[in-house]
Amino acid sequence: MILEATLTEDGTVDQIRMISGHSLLIEAAINCVKQWRYEPTLLNGMPVRVVLTAKVTFRGPDHSGTASEP
Repeated sequence: MILEATLTEDGTVDQIRMISGHSLLIEAAINCVKQWRYEPTLLNGMPVRVVLTAKVTFRGPDHSGTASEP
């Protein structure tokens, strides 16, 4: 799933939209990305909003029945 997100001046995620991926996974991907936190992006020493592209990969259980590591 590929999403586009705007980061606020304090590094939190705002305004997320899907670029590509399965429609059944949109809500889970957005909820995941909303939890991410970044260092603020500085321009001339001042924090600014930036747009990023995020790739979220969903993995099913492995052969032993436990969740696979990312």
